[in-house]
Amino acid sequence: MNIYFPKSLKSDKKGIEFISYVWGKCKKIYSYKIFWNLRFTSNIETNLLSVLGIIIDKLMKKGNKIFIELRDNKGILRTISSNIIEELFMKYSEFKFKALQYKYINFSIVNNEIDKYLNEDLKELRLKEFEKVKIILSELIANIKMHASSKQGSISAFIDIKKDELVVSVCNIGKTIKQNIEEKVNYNFDNDLDAILWALRKTNTTRNKDESGGLGLFYLRKYLYEINGRVCIVSGKGMAELNKWFYNEKNVNEIDISDSLIINSFFPGTLITISIDYDKNEGAYENYFVKEFDLFQIFNIKE
Repeated sequence: MNIYFPKSLKSDKKGIEFISYVWGKCKKIYSYKIFWNLRFTSNIETNLLSVLGIIIDKLMKKGNKIFIELRDNKGILRTISSNIIEELFMKYSEFKFKALQYKYINFSIVNNEIDKYLNEDLKELRLKEFEKVKIILSELIANIKMHASSKQGSISAFIDIKKDELVVSVCNIGKTIKQNIEEKVNYNFDNDLDAILWALRKTNTTRNKDESGGLGLFYLRKYLYEINGRVCIVSGKGMAELNKWFYNEKNVNEIDISDSLIINSFFPGTLITISIDYDKNEGAYENYFVKEFDLFQIFNIKE
């Protein structure tokens, strides 16, 4: 099987629809050779490695062999069958911070790898809003642990120095937000956007009273608003982009999702991408040769 990647793969509607197409095309295949042709692909946004990493992992667990075809820096076509995410990282992430490269984390062994990422690795960026960013990411990871039916999640990120922006994506492939809510609390929604909106409102939760876990997507809105952040939530056929007026202190359940979209392909899970201004303390990375910070993590959550 051959799948041809586009020239540019971004975290936009077309990019999400393409990734959904890739998963839909491959998800029922077992013990097969799958070729991803990237010979004409010049750009992949680093945060999308969160999704591609999960897809590769799931396909390999079904006995498939994944190959990628891409051109090296000299234009020579190469076929790669191992360390694929690392190869994509090195190919499409021109500049990297050595302090925070991609790593694999397995919850069945220890949880302190996540603690290290949140309390040490992330701290090296010297963000002025470090504590709130840490809370936001902790909350997203906690929600994956609670809701991901596949018990697997991933996180990838980069800092675009040109835009002075930190972009982080947290992803799981399994149940959508709509499917999870309908199953847990027996609500029915007309579409995925309505389900996402429900999940963003205060007091709405699928958690039982005696069940520990994340605080909910409401707090994602609250803390992002306080640090002038943005968020895009993709689940099922819904793509909710919250860029402004997504939190009102006088009416916390007033949410503007006018920039949101119904996507043509079905995204089989949830992808949450947050963007915040890279506002750093004095002494943070200032080397003008560094254009981007890149991080890839993929973690398996214990059954």
